[in-house]
Amino acid sequence: MRLSNKYSSDPELNMRKIPAIAYLPENLVKDSFKNLLQTEFYKNNKELLPTFINYFEDTYIICVNRGGQNTSSLFPIAI
Repeated sequence: MRLSNKYSSDPELNMRKIPAIAYLPENLVKDSFKNLLQTEFYKNNKELLPTFINYFEDTYIICVNRGGQNTSSLFPIAI
């Protein structure tokens, strides 16, 4: 198996991609998170991952309040 095939299909490696977003430049974080959620792995496993994804998004990306409005995440991207 080629490394690129393993990287795109291995669940453990795919789960590590979300925390790796923390190492990107600030201006790429939100778009990279959105793009990652559009990959085949996350689309195929969306019913298994909402707790993990929501936690990461609310804590590090952006939080949506009860009124549906965006608020600051628990930790700002700039940390």
